[in-house]
Amino acid sequence: MVLAESVVQALVGAVAGTAAYGLAIPALTRVAFEGRPLTAAQLWLGVPAILAVVGAVVVLAIASGLSSLAAVAIGPLGVARRTTPGRLRIWRLAVGAMLILAWVFGAQLLGRLGVAATLAVLVALVAAVNLAGPFVVQLAGRFYARRATSAAGLVAARRIVDDPRATWRSVSALGLAICLAALSCVGGSDQPDPQGSTMATDLGTGALIALVIVSAVAATATGVVQAARVIDQRATYRDLALAGTPLRVLHRARLLEVAVPLLVTLVMGATLPLLILLPMSSLLGVGVLVRTAVALALSVLALLGSVYLSRGLVRRYAAAASPASAA
Repeated sequence: MVLAESVVQALVGAVAGTAAYGLAIPALTRVAFEGRPLTAAQLWLGVPAILAVVGAVVVLAIASGLSSLAAVAIGPLGVARRTTPGRLRIWRLAVGAMLILAWVFGAQLLGRLGVAATLAVLVALVAAVNLAGPFVVQLAGRFYARRATSAAGLVAARRIVDDPRATWRSVSALGLAICLAALSCVGGSDQPDPQGSTMATDLGTGALIALVIVSAVAATATGVVQAARVIDQRATYRDLALAGTPLRVLHRARLLEVAVPLLVTLVMGATLPLLILLPMSSLLGVGVLVRTAVALALSVLALLGSVYLSRGLVRRYAAAASPASAA
């Protein structure tokens, strides 16, 4: 049943995305690359490629559904129960640190190996951040748990430490948007020759287009993940409401639960592009700092907005546990 729902939702989303892609083509023809505007023929992927993308989305949905079922254990009586995620290890942080150091000190060597090798290392850097992120969130949650002075803070810290992977997933998309925002101003540097200037402009334009797409996906993913976390924790909200926990404490706990990983994401998302551009110091400038700061502010607003929009779910599950609803 879970897999069937995942397939249906993925198929509906893929079809809707395909329709939006077709409607966006006329607007995208106004974008210029290599000094010339793009044509509709250049932007249209073709029916076989679109069908392949839709199929890939469905396959990913099935794989995601299977991975979520792996976190459910079946008891002797056939009753499903959630299993507690294992503690994360420091090797996650070590792998990420080694890749970053390899880039900072070996970027010139990678440049001699070709564009493919450089892009491979950049992709590995992003993957390393996603690998180290849950471990850093776990450390931040433990640190906050030892210094929490309120019931809301203790509840938030316990949730973060209990499942740092899920906590990281709720904010990781914003980190990628922040990184792209900083890298999108690479094309703004002055080039001595017309060909170099055109290439720099194209790089900046491509990065800005990617930033718009990733920002929309990040905002949507953040809202969906925040709502899904409330639904997954509905039993906890009912138990806390039955224990007499005020609704304002539950809302504050959710806010603190996203504030800690958000701080980690802001730091990592702002630091990564600076480290990427460090070997190319000529590309560093005010534009990097300005766009990074704007992306940080928008990320905070997006996350706070997603938390606010899902407050109604918390009220619903808390009200379901009240004596009046039980009667």
